Amino acid sequence: MNRSMTREHFLEKIWTRYPAMPEGEDWISGRLSSLSAQTLSIEGLGEWTVHAQVLLGPSYQGELALGFKDLCLCLKHNDWLTFRLVQGAVQEIFLLAPALTEPPRTRVAQCHQQKWMQFLSRVREFFVSKGFQEVQTPTLVTCPGTEPFLDLFSTEFKVGSRQQKFYLPTSPELHLKKILALGQRQIFEMRPCFRNGEISERHQPEFWMLEWYRAFSNLEQILQDTLHLLEFVGAEFETWDRKSMAQLFQEHLDFSLTPTTSMGELIALAQKLGLQVEKYELWDDVFYLLFVEKIEPFLNSKNPLIVDRYPPSQAALARLTPDGWGDRFELYWKGFEIANAFHELNDPQIQKQRFEKDLQQKRDLKKEIPPLDTEFIHMLESGMPPSGGIALGLERLFMALHGIERIEEVKMFPISL
Repeated sequence: MNRSMTREHFLEKIWTRYPAMPEGEDWISGRLSSLSAQTLSIEGLGEWTVHAQVLLGPSYQGELALGFKDLCLCLKHNDWLTFRLVQGAVQEIFLLAPALTEPPRTRVAQCHQQKWMQFLSRVREFFVSKGFQEVQTPTLVTCPGTEPFLDLFSTEFKVGSRQQKFYLPTSPELHLKKILALGQRQIFEMRPCFRNGEISERHQPEFWMLEWYRAFSNLEQILQDTLHLLEFVGAEFETWDRKSMAQLFQEHLDFSLTPTTSMGELIALAQKLGLQVEKYELWDDVFYLLFVEKIEPFLNSKNPLIVDRYPPSQAALARLTPDGWGDRFELYWKGFEIANAFHELNDPQIQKQRFEKDLQQKRDLKKEIPPLDTEFIHMLESGMPPSGGIALGLERLFMALHGIERIEEVKMFPISL
């Protein structure tokens, strides 16, 4: 053992800083996990016996021959190495990049990241096999959507004297429907979407959305697609259930919800259940308070649950049924709200009225007001066929599949509070 040998001495006086990979293909490379008991372990690859004398290079002396104890002084956990075997044992090692500090660790496990990429490939495979066309919509948009309660990310485009505000999409929905109006029949997209002001165990400002649409169709075909997709990506369930929003209010709250239920009736129900409603001014606020506090926590079945027929004020971009309900459904599974489907509204006049109402609510809530997407209205005026469509949170489906509780465990670089 060389008593003058230390890691500091080796790095400063002997090691050639940050060498390139040595020539040849018979090198094993990776991050050093452990170096003990005459063995060397590489993270995720395995363990090898080390020769009594090892060539440690490159150095200004050429290759430096060290015994195992000196080798342990020169290298440490998390160093990046490459080495060659002679007769099955480590004989020659290059230090490629030393761990000068502890490497940052993300919450996502390597196995989760591998499964996540396989999951995305599997989802794409499903839609291609069903004859869907994959499309790509813009990341900079003039209108990201008009949902009253969503906060937006915006940026400025500048070129010469021109300045224009763009937004990051909260959903690709408007552009995908434009594609339907242009003549495509079955389309899908997987893409990042962005919503400001949302962060929790199940929310990140940036997340992955899957949306697919069928022209000349309705919700029933979208529902079948959804159930088949769950099976295709490995979901295990015995059956599935379907309940209307009115059924849930009756079962959980003993209340008869109708399309014409008044604000006063909802407030009386909330007060009866001990909920504080004094600060709420909108019907939808009181409705969601009741639903989120008294119903949603119980939608935790091991089997998928389809909740359909929403109050008309929450039809958003969906049609109304002949008896006045919003013709849409949401998918709940294992306690996750996973997907939101619409029997798509294609009447340009009604859609414009809803957009204007949404924007007025945004003004009342003192939220940023994006411009109306006049191109989308023009597309509807040019004619969009009756269609069904759905938005599905890919991280949430993945989390439900693998029993993951926090979205941070899926994303490599999550934003934290």
